[in-house]
Amino acid sequence: MSNIHLTLSSKKPWDSTYRTQEGQVVYKVESATPILAARSIKISKIMPSVLDNRITREAQDLKDSFAHLATVEYHTFRDSRIRMGSLDISTNDYFRREGWSLTNLGRLAFF
Repeated sequence: MSNIHLTLSSKKPWDSTYRTQEGQVVYKVESATPILAARSIKISKIMPSVLDNRITREAQDLKDSFAHLATVEYHTFRDSRIRMGSLDISTNDYFRREGWSLTNLGRLAFF
């Protein structure tokens, strides 16, 4: 399995585009911070443009579009949720805990 190195467009991974080393955008992550509700993060994946055999000026200007991939809903006092297709799972069930800190005996490890 080969590694893919992604570069973020900003210092905020929750509000950034993820690009390959060649500069191709692969994912777009957008964060909405409502005042009284949980923070919601929308993850979209690139859907390459599909062209037929005719090359027209409009086709040359055609840009890639994005399709919804997943949503992460962050909560302060209860488990955050990951929703992807029919999957709806708690982050505590998806990510394992390891290590320790003064405030938490096990911190979330993403990978």
